[in-house]
Amino acid sequence: MILSQERLVGLPVIDLGLEAVVGQTTGVVIDPDDLKIVALEINGAKFLQVENIREIVAEGIAINSEEVLAMRGESVRLDKVLELDFSLIGHKVMTKKGTNLGKVLEFMINTENFLIQQIVVKRPPLKALVDAELVIGRSEITEVDDEKVIVKDEERKIREKARTEDFVPNFVNPFRQNGVFSLEKEE
Repeated sequence: MILSQERLVGLPVIDLGLEAVVGQTTGVVIDPDDLKIVALEINGAKFLQVENIREIVAEGIAINSEEVLAMRGESVRLDKVLELDFSLIGHKVMTKKGTNLGKVLEFMINTENFLIQQIVVKRPPLKALVDAELVIGRSEITEVDDEKVIVKDEERKIREKARTEDFVPNFVNPFRQNGVFSLEKEE
C-alpha cells in the first residue's frame, strides 16, 4: 500500500498483547542513503523500527508488544540515522543541470518495504502558474544531500518531443488538396 508521510503521522500505536494504545506517531526517521523509512517516532521520545510493525490498519499501527519501542542509545543502526537529523520536507529539488524545480512538499511511502516511492514538489511561483505541484518517482532521483534532491534532467522529454516533430501522419485529410486546405466541393 502507498501512503503519504502525512498519513503515517498522528496514528495510534496499538500493542496487540495489551490490546491498548501505547503511543502515537509524531514523525518519520529517514535514511538518506537509500530513502527508506527506518523508524517512526513515537510521542517524540521513543522509536518504532519498521521491522517491528506487524500491520498498518485503519485504527493505527499494530505491534506485538510495547517492548519493541526503542529509546535513543538502544540501537546502533538507528542512532547513526538519528544523528543525521535528516528531513526530506523542504529540501530543494533540482535537475543535474541546476534547474530549480521547487521544494519537497510531501512524499509517498510503500508500506511493504518502507521505501519512499515518490516526492511531491511545490513549484516556484512562476512555474506554479503552469503546474502547482510536480510528482517525481523514485527512479528519477539520482542524489540526495543535506540541502537538495537531484533528479534526472528532462532529456527524455526532449527526445520524445523531437520524435513527435518528425511524425508523418499515415492518413489522408479529405479537406486538403495538393497540400492546401480547401472546403470547396470538387466538380
